[in-house]
Amino acid sequence: DYTGSDVTPETFMAVLTGDARRAGGPVLNSTEEDDVFINFADHGAPGLVAFPRGTLHARRLLRAFEVMHSKKMYRNLVFYLEACESGSMFANLPEDRNIYAVTAANGRESSYATYCPPMDDRVNGKHINTCLGDEFSVHWLEDTDSEASGGKETLLEQFKRVRDNTRKSHVMDFGDVNQISSEDISDFLGIAGDDSEPMRRAIRAHPYQVHESALVDSRDVPLVSKMYRYMREPSKESQAELHAEIQHRKDTDELFEKIARALLENEDEVSEVLTSPPPAAPTEWDCHEAAHEAFMDYCTKDHTWSDYSLKYSATLLALCEKLADKIPGGGHEDMVLRSIATACDPMLAVA
Repeated sequence: DYTGSDVTPETFMAVLTGDARRAGGPVLNSTEEDDVFINFADHGAPGLVAFPRGTLHARRLLRAFEVMHSKKMYRNLVFYLEACESGSMFANLPEDRNIYAVTAANGRESSYATYCPPMDDRVNGKHINTCLGDEFSVHWLEDTDSEASGGKETLLEQFKRVRDNTRKSHVMDFGDVNQISSEDISDFLGIAGDDSEPMRRAIRAHPYQVHESALVDSRDVPLVSKMYRYMREPSKESQAELHAEIQHRKDTDELFEKIARALLENEDEVSEVLTSPPPAAPTEWDCHEAAHEAFMDYCTKDHTWSDYSLKYSATLLALCEKLADKIPGGGHEDMVLRSIATACDPMLAVA
């Protein structure tokens, strides 16, 4: 129902909360008798998930859940989220809202793509030169598909299987774990017909086998895709695409180092905010949201982070946390915003 430029955080929030006027199209019209299942897959960073244009911050998603709860839009709600640092989206999810969330990763790590080059990117015998799925999503989808017709697998049983089979990130669950996780998956996804049993038997007989070399950090997928395209189909065009991706990553690294050095004098602190995982228990979400938006305003051509640059949203959060400690009286947010603006638009340095 929604494609291209229509896929925005604003539209998603309107669809979830049943606001047809703001959505401009179909919305969720569920009631307190309905079980609602949502699967979301995109890129992420601490406290946010990305859309083709724009980002959705955790606090806004939790507010939408509150609206849905107050409007009695579900009996139980299950949300599967595939994104880097996806666990950070639900760290503050209440346990008394009949909501159960499962994430591909914890709040401080990447999620991983799979069915990737060099071994697993074939479709009908042809190399596609990109990753065809995400490790967490492939596991839960294939686990669901393998369930025998009439089976009664619960959400908790699936969570444990997927958690144990996912090698490169830590699958997490949040919210009303004790009650909803005991519900049958079929209550949310429906019951498979008998005509699908041959496919299900085939999946059970030949379960997905992960090749370690075919698991790729989600933020490195564009680089891996362009590298294998050039290796397999060398041309001036594929060489130029690979070079452009490498240069983009180099420019991004240098830009965020410039931002960090403008705010921190200690070399160890600069290295820490650039390379360490996100802060374990962050509190500076107002500063982080403002800094994240400022980067899109000043440093991007189309108001969008790239797959690779999005990892540095964690650096902005770390800078907000460090400066809040150094400047307890306030003013740290303005300093972070100013450093972003001047790093990307030197004219502002003298404004």
